[in-house]
Amino acid sequence: AIAQVLCWRWLPHLSRWLGYGSVADTVAESCPDTIQLPRVTLYTANVCPFCPIVKRRLAELQREGRFEVDDIDVTFRPDIIRAKGLQSVPVLEANGQMLVGNATSARIAEFLRTAANVKDVSG
Repeated sequence: AIAQVLCWRWLPHLSRWLGYGSVADTVAESCPDTIQLPRVTLYTANVCPFCPIVKRRLAELQREGRFEVDDIDVTFRPDIIRAKGLQSVPVLEANGQMLVGNATSARIAEFLRTAANVKDVSG
């Protein structure tokens, strides 16, 4: 557990050296009030170095937006992994659309705006 915390804390400084590339954020434009953002599901795993980063960025966007987030840890949930076809985490799902991997705040906001315009196909 201590190693995980240290990894998450130091990952932004070490990510390029480890071959992951930059984890720097790009600020998101705020969504217009006329857009009704979808409910979002965030799939994470406790060993994922990018999950806390995406979770924090999503929480910041949630403060200024109008959407709910369900956070599901799939570490010991092979049933969800198989059902959703997940091959890596983090994964954001909204209205049947998925965004996989580390994403900037700007990319997450763009994903939410796009998903808001898609008819819900998950139902």
